[in-house]
Amino acid sequence: MGQQRRRHTGAFKAQVAVAALREQQTLNELASAYGVHPVQVAQWKKQALSGLPERSPAGGRGRRTTPKPSRPGSTKRSGG
Repeated sequence: MGQQRRRHTGAFKAQVAVAALREQQTLNELASAYGVHPVQVAQWKKQALSGLPERSPAGGRGRRTTPKPSRPGSTKRSGG
């Protein structure tokens, strides 16, 4: 029979993902060092990035507030 599937712990996946996020080595180099396929390293990196909160352009100090463009015909008029 073929090779049995390996199960990696969350800690191992996180370690590989952090190394990939540092971008000090290529995905191929990391895959070789950790004994996994390069596509798997890329997937773990992508999962790690999607799990991080988004950083706003204002340096992470809340959401940037910009006025919404008004729709035609939806202007408010004072009574009279």
